[in-house]
Amino acid sequence: MKRYLLMPLLLLCMATCFAQESYFVTIVKGSVSKADGSAVKPGSKLLLTDKVSLGTKESLLILLHPSKGRIVVSAQTAAPSKDNKF
Repeated sequence: MKRYLLMPLLLLCMATCFAQESYFVTIVKGSVSKADGSAVKPGSKLLLTDKVSLGTKESLLILLHPSKGRIVVSAQTAAPSKDNKF
């Protein structure tokens, strides 16, 4: 009996460990692009591991997460990198 209960619990734990958080883009103001150079558009999906580049200080990105709610990413809250991108 323990063997039959342990296996589904182990599989459930493994599935939650490999799940990645995803964010849905609702609003993009200014020039925002991914690390590969593709533009970020409303309706696209970003993962937690994705890196974005904000072109100007006025650029703004609003994300929506199913459990965390609304998240605003702007150049004012981010530190500039070596190549002066935010």
